[in-house]
Amino acid sequence: MPSKRFFNLSEEKRELIRKASTEEFCRVPLESVSINRIVKNAGISRGSFYTYFDDKRDLMNYLLNDIKEKEAELMRTGIKKTGGDFFKTCDLLFDLYIRYFNEEDVFRFAKSMMDQGCLNSPMTCDDKEYISGLDELSEWIWDNVDRSRISVSGLTEMKSLVLLIMMTVMVTVVGYCFLAQAGDDPEIARASYENMIKLIKNGAVKKQ
Repeated sequence: MPSKRFFNLSEEKRELIRKASTEEFCRVPLESVSINRIVKNAGISRGSFYTYFDDKRDLMNYLLNDIKEKEAELMRTGIKKTGGDFFKTCDLLFDLYIRYFNEEDVFRFAKSMMDQGCLNSPMTCDDKEYISGLDELSEWIWDNVDRSRISVSGLTEMKSLVLLIMMTVMVTVVGYCFLAQAGDDPEIARASYENMIKLIKNGAVKKQ
């Protein structure tokens, strides 16, 4: 993870480094990433880079974690905007995430990481940092959501629901971006999202 010195930089400077790094990771595979190119485009010295990050893999992990942390930020934003309505938040989260991927050019970076096998799914539960963040987010949602609108009996079930929603949104947003990039109708992915959310809401067991 980045050093305290990196986080002491101005937001503008951190953004320059993030953008220069993202461009480089999108340009070439990890083993070919050039620190010299990153520092030149970010306007920093090579020596400064190594006071912020251990190496390019440390930098890559920072960029990946930045995407994961954005999930939690957008979920909290949605809960506040909808007055605690969990499933309205899900719909808002879908739209917020699409804008985030498109406007911040995150999709190209995420796709590059997926192509290289660097972006692991949290569904494998092998990302301890992601799972820890999910626990924290689930607790926050449990304290702030309108529980009268959802059939969740406790924090453990809330965590399972949040994980299921996060993965549903992520999968369909990535599908949306792929379709848009290929010139196809991205709304196909939105319809897929709506169908999956409907199943989550209503369950798949036929009521007698």
